[in-house]
Formats: sequence, structure tokens, C-alpha cells
Amino acid sequence: MGRWHGSLWATGPPSRPTSSASSPSGSSGSTTTCFKNFSEIDRTLLFLNLLLLFFVVAIPFATATVAAYLGRGGADASLAAAIFQGVFEGMSLSFGLVFWWSIRREHLKIARTPAGARPAIIRFGIGNVAYAVAIGIAFLSAPAGQPATRAG
Repeated sequence: MGRWHGSLWATGPPSRPTSSASSPSGSSGSTTTCFKNFSEIDRTLLFLNLLLLFFVVAIPFATATVAAYLGRGGADASLAAAIFQGVFEGMSLSFGLVFWWSIRREHLKIARTPAGARPAIIRFGIGNVAYAVAIGIAFLSAPAGQPATRAG
């Protein structure tokens, strides 16, 4: 492990606080809509929601890690980018599981038929594939694995 001395592997991510700008404001609307449609909640649904919240609160950690290591390049940048994409993959998978479980156990106020639910589940699946591809790309090129968010 000598070659990793002083790197992300050895020191871990930065511990400085992040701003609220790194919160997933885009996902809160669809999450709120999904949860308003529940007619009943069971233990498994609570666990899946807890899993979703775990990944949501990991977003500032992943964002700070990418911010600290992406500019350095090399293995640290690739690992930081993969962590960042992995957090979003986990959030996407857990949200999909909440949605799938609520349909499967008929916990929705407005019930979905299996034929009506299939397109929505496929849309979730496509997003998960995209995040998985981004994780792979992050190991090849850290900047290419990140979403294009720079202005100018």
C-alpha cells in the first residue's frame, strides 16, 4: 500500500462541511409524489425508504470527495468519481425498489395495473444502467464519468 500513501485510499475523503447546493433538489418532487400515493406502509417499505435516505444523505460526502480529488487526476480522481456515481446508483436502485415494492404489494391509493407499471419500472431500469456505465467510465477517465455541470 506504499504507493497509495497520501492518497484517497490512505487519508479518506475531506471532512469539511458542504453547502446545501449539493442536495438532490430534483429528486424530492418525484419522491414526495410517490409517497403521497401510499395507502399503507409495511416494515419492508420502511426499510427500503431508510435505504433510500442513506444514499440521499451520502450525496454531500460524495460531492465533497469529488471536489477534493477530481482536480488531482490519477487513481484518486477515478475512485472519487466512482464513489460519486455509486452513491447515485444506490439512490436510484433504492428508489426503484420502493416503487416496485409499493406496486407489488398494492400499497398505492391509485393502483397501477401490471401493464401500466411496466413502462415506469423500465424507465427506472434504464437510469440504473446509465449510472452503472458512468461508474465504469469513471475508472477509465474521472472527468468523463461526471455529469456536465460547468457553466461556460
